[in-house]
Amino acid sequence: MKGFEYYRQAVQEMRSALAALEPYFIPEWQDDLWQTVDAEYATLLTQLKNSRKKTLFFYWGSDRRLMR
Repeated sequence: MKGFEYYRQAVQEMRSALAALEPYFIPEWQDDLWQTVDAEYATLLTQLKNSRKKTLFFYWGSDRRLMR
């Protein structure tokens, strides 16, 4: 049972992290599956990396920079 609890906790942490990125990133996955296949995790990771690059570009390219 501990393995399932670890899995559940990891999924909750992943969803919390993705929720923090929600204004910049909308993940695409099949939420109705009980077990996520490795290829889907690889796709999510690629999407996250690409989104992070866009987010950093947006942040540093916008007026949010601190003026000194």
